[in-house]
Amino acid sequence: MNKFLIILIYLFYINFSLQSECVDVKFLRSIYQERNQNLDEIMKFSSNSVFIVLPTIPVSLFVYFLINDKKEDYYNSVEIAGSIVISGVSSLILKQIFKRERPFNTYKFVENIGGESGYSFPSSHSTTSFALATSLSLLYPE
Repeated sequence: MNKFLIILIYLFYINFSLQSECVDVKFLRSIYQERNQNLDEIMKFSSNSVFIVLPTIPVSLFVYFLINDKKEDYYNSVEIAGSIVISGVSSLILKQIFKRERPFNTYKFVENIGGESGYSFPSSHSTTSFALATSLSLLYPE
């Protein structure tokens, strides 16, 4: 009975894995093929703006601390910068563990629009942006 149950679970897992990958690829294909190509340059700019926005907020808080001598803003700027650095480093380490190729390397129907390289998962943009948003919402709830 136990062997039968284990085999059944294994077969269910294999079947689910194969179907979910197919759904994943179909979803990627539908998004990619239906995209507005006129927005490609705007999306590249938006994606690259993370390298400007992420350091600007903690630096601005630090400058505000220097002008107004508010220790709370100094500690907040250090905490925000720390969360961004920790999340970015964690993302780079996890990329080396998961080693998930970028879609344009895996699927022929996807082209490399943004000039990205390296592994794709987890997204460093998403990870660091979420760390910034979380830090800001916890430190400045109003």
